[in-house]
Formats: sequence, C-alpha cells, structure tokens
Amino acid sequence: MPRVTFNRREAVQIDNLHVSPGVFGRTWYIDSTNGSNSNTGLDPNSAFADVAQARSSSNAGDTVVLAPGSYTVDVGTDGGMAPKADQTWMAAVPSYCGAPNVIITQDADDNVASPIILDVDGVIFKDIEFRLVAGGTTALYLVDISQTTAVRGAVFKDCWFNMNSVEAADTFAVRLNDATNASTGIVFAGCRFIGGDLTTNQTVYIQIGVGGAPDLLIEHCTFALQSADGDARAIKFLDPGASGKSYAHTIRFNTFIGPMDGGGDAAPIEYATAMTDNELVGAIHDNIFANCTAVSITQDEASGSAVNNYVNSAAGGALVDVTA
Repeated sequence: MPRVTFNRREAVQIDNLHVSPGVFGRTWYIDSTNGSNSNTGLDPNSAFADVAQARSSSNAGDTVVLAPGSYTVDVGTDGGMAPKADQTWMAAVPSYCGAPNVIITQDADDNVASPIILDVDGVIFKDIEFRLVAGGTTALYLVDISQTTAVRGAVFKDCWFNMNSVEAADTFAVRLNDATNASTGIVFAGCRFIGGDLTTNQTVYIQIGVGGAPDLLIEHCTFALQSADGDARAIKFLDPGASGKSYAHTIRFNTFIGPMDGGGDAAPIEYATAMTDNELVGAIHDNIFANCTAVSITQDEASGSAVNNYVNSAAGGALVDVTA
C-alpha cells in the first residue's frame, strides 16, 4: 500500500474542515482598514471593507472572518446586521478570553434600533465585542433574538457585550423577550457583559421574555453590575404566563460582580414575582455573586433549581438562598 503523507499546510486545512460549522460553505473576509467593497471578499488579501457587503454577498452556512478593527452597522440604512442561517462570524485573531480586537457598533444616529438581529437558526459569533455608541430616550439594544420568529441554536463564544455607559429608558445587551417566539438552545460561553453603570435607568444584560428560552445555557461568563443605585440586572426573566417556557435553562460557573462603590446592591438573577415553580425548572449552580445583594436570586420558587452558589458575606462567602 502506498504511503500517504501530508504537509503542515494540508494538515491545518483538513483540521479546519473538520471543525468548521461552515464546512460546505464559503469563507468571506472583512478588513475595515485595508479592505474594499470592490474586492472579491474571498481572500484575506481581497477582503471587503464592511459588514453589510459581507452579509449581502454571503449565503447560509458560510463563515465570515473579520480582521482586527471597528465595524459600524448603519441600522437606519441597512436595517441592522442580520446574519443568515448557520453562519459563523468570527475574529481572525482569537481573543483567548481577553478583550476582542473586533468591535461591532451601531451608527451614531441609530438611537433606537438594534444593530444585531437574529431571526434565523444556527448563527455563531466568536471573539467579537458588541458596543453601544449612541444614546436614546426610548430604548437601546445590542442584540435582538427571536423578535419576529422562533430561533434555535445561536451561540456567542468569548464575546463582549459593552453597554459603554450609554443611557436610555430601556437598555439591554441581549433581548430574547418577544411575547410569542421562543429562543431554544441559545448559548453564552466565556462572554463578558460590561459598561452597565447607568445612573437613571436600569441596565439589563440578558432579558428573557414571554416566549421563553428553553435549553438556554449561560456558562463561564462575567457580568459587571456597575450601577451604584441597585437597579442593574444580569439575567432577567419576565413572567411567561404559562408553565415551562424556559424549561431546562442552565446558568453555571459564572461570576457576577456588584457596583464599584461596593454597595452590594445589584440583583444578578431576577425572576418575575408572578412566576411559579413550574416556570422556573432549570439548574443554577456553582456561580459566584461578589458585592451583590445577599438575595442574588429572587423568588423562592427557584430554590429547586439553585444549588451550590456563593454570595459575599462578612465571613468571606456563603451559600446563597432565594427569597420571595
């Protein structure tokens, strides 16, 4: 039998095909500094310049690779960045859990709409920072999921959600809060949520609404609850109005850090007071609540889901309890 050999480059290519979710799709490149929308976009040396061009040129299942830099999404003109099904959007240079070198923002005049809209299944984001840059009197959101249809399987890996101290009446990093549509199997892994230090209005990093988020997974994330007036929320569940809408949600191995004044007045995980036991069936375990309120998980009904979480205390930490 003849001996088969591979050089290093071929081995890397084969490995990339093995792990890439877009194995049957094309790979597109964006470079905000050196790219041009007149390029082909199919080679790093012929990269597009902006997100809109990559979005319009690519197809479902493709991978989009972003060079280090800042990318502006003009919501007013383009309607926001709306990836196609099963696409992967990833930084060319991994962050390795540090600050991403790819930043996506909305245009400065887009003071209401969300720059990132996910209404398709299977989208993956890796090593990207989403950052607010504009203020608004009504509402500001970074990422909208399932606002017009149910979504399955969106993943955010090693991403940052930066509220950037932007003040608005409603300020959310991620909304999964439609009154009808469920967001199933959404994953936040190794992400950081920062910049929520509003002094007038409430910052909510992840809001889950009536449609619910069954099989939600939030793990190894850090939530900086910087607001000193006690109204910061890391994860907020609205009352779904029927049982089981967010069944089997898992929140584990996360760090929740209270305001910089050390006041201990941030409530990390909030469930609507009207929710019942059957609407809170999940697993909340091995999380740390530092400089947060002693009641870091609201609602006694969550006690069946909360196991082995720790909150700050004079003794240096105590198992957290829940309360009505």
